[in-house]
Amino acid sequence: VYRHWGVSAWACYAVVGVSLAFFQFRKKLPASLSSVFYPLIGDKIRGPFGKLIDVVVILSIVIGIATSLGFG
Repeated sequence: VYRHWGVSAWACYAVVGVSLAFFQFRKKLPASLSSVFYPLIGDKIRGPFGKLIDVVVILSIVIGIATSLGFG
C-alpha cells in the first residue's frame, strides 16, 4: 500500500503541470488553469468565461480540502 498510489497520482499531477508550463512559457499566457482551455475557447479565457473557469477550480480545491479535513 505504501507505493500503490505513487506513480498514478504523480502522473495526474504531471499532466496538469506540463500543460500549465507549456501554455505559460511557450504561448505566453497567464499562469492560471483557464490558460489550458485556450485551444478550445481562444481569447475568451481573458474574459468572464476564463474567470468562471478559475473560480470553479478554486472552489473545487477548497471543497476537496474541506472534505478531506471533514472526514479526518
